[in-house]
Amino acid sequence: MVRLGLAVCAFLPCVALSACHTRVYAPGDGGFDAFVGDAPSSDVAGTLALDVAVTGCASFDVVAERCAGPPPLALAFSPVSSASLTRFLWTFGDGSPTSSERAPTHTYVLPGTYDVSVVGAGAAGSVSRTRAQLVVVAPLATGVPCDVDAQCGLGSACLCGGGACAPTFARGLCTSVCPTAGCGTGTVCATLDVPVRATATADAGVDATDAQTTIDGTADAADARDDSADASSDSPSEASSMIDEADAAVSDAVGADASDVGASTSDAHAGTDAAHDAGGGGAVGATPVPLCLASCVADTDCAVGLVCRALPAAGATQVRWARACVPPVLRDVGDSCRDDSGALADGLCATGTCADVGALGLCSATCGVGLACPSGSACATFGDGRSLCLSTCAANASCTRDPLLDCEAAGAVGTLSFQVSPPAPTAMFCAPRICTSQADCGLAGTCTPLGVGAHCARND
Repeated sequence: MVRLGLAVCAFLPCVALSACHTRVYAPGDGGFDAFVGDAPSSDVAGTLALDVAVTGCASFDVVAERCAGPPPLALAFSPVSSASLTRFLWTFGDGSPTSSERAPTHTYVLPGTYDVSVVGAGAAGSVSRTRAQLVVVAPLATGVPCDVDAQCGLGSACLCGGGACAPTFARGLCTSVCPTAGCGTGTVCATLDVPVRATATADAGVDATDAQTTIDGTADAADARDDSADASSDSPSEASSMIDEADAAVSDAVGADASDVGASTSDAHAGTDAAHDAGGGGAVGATPVPLCLASCVADTDCAVGLVCRALPAAGATQVRWARACVPPVLRDVGDSCRDDSGALADGLCATGTCADVGALGLCSATCGVGLACPSGSACATFGDGRSLCLSTCAANASCTRDPLLDCEAAGAVGTLSFQVSPPAPTAMFCAPRICTSQADCGLAGTCTPLGVGAHCARND
């Protein structure tokens, strides 16, 4: 069996490491040639050596010789070869254009298992090498950022993929509407306010069939790939000519072959389409949808580009809140939530509620008997009768960004004063600022009423 060698050799330039004994396949004798570093300085006909080195793998299985990772998986390839081989043609196994670079980079955008082939040619002859199933791109898990449906695992689709929810969602999320049986290990069923698409024809993602059409290579690219596999039996001049012809044939080809992607995601896509359409075609805003999302405790538990937020729990659960990984556009309890026009925007809050508190609004939630607040906040009953979740100052470092808010203790008097339940005598909460004069509120608000129990209120 042909082997890539030690794991370190898959990640480092083995030619420079004489102690790194990567074995090189020699088709002339049907076995292994000398170790890298022991090769002769000049090539002898019939002993040309060529193999593949790869870097950028999320993981590398030394035994199975598999380079694995999630899509999009960007890899760098380089030849481990006899010195006389100076021209190369790479085929990446996904239907994309071939490359004549000596050390090309390539990104695999869809799940699948891919062969990698290289043809080398030089003055002493030509040789080819194929690493079968070298690259394994696994489907993305639930709650992970995505671009197209075909990147997601079975039963899920890329909600808001392909820029369908831009600029609210920079990328999509692999998800599905919560099933009756629950969402599975490492995930939660939570209600997410999904931005309603602007037109009825906009899509939550790209169908697997659309992805196939978009990223399939041209027929010429496929022909060039097939022809290159036979180059080892050709003369040096024929191999060089073949490389040139292949380069010309695929110069305008694009994409990857989706044939190795799993079963259709049409059912999941129908669910996420319904999520978009729930608010009505052409509407602007958001509509709450119960979705399977990645669970978390803190931001560090989430994939790059996502944050951990408390969302309304959904499905068969006794709790009110579920912490899940979502795009950072969704803000936490205590964050401001007025949009660019100055209107209170519930859709900016992970909790789905933007309260009229402070100058910039406050992400919050109604609370009271049987209605608990997310962790890091408490139920505050205001002098004006409202009961809202207020974040503690320890949990919200951005409280003072609103000129009318400050870290305040419960127990003051006035319409904007508050009491918390259960009592928390030592805690400070992000709440309307206590004022003694108009100067405490600046231009953004008014100190009203002046005297005992005065708080800064937003100017109407």
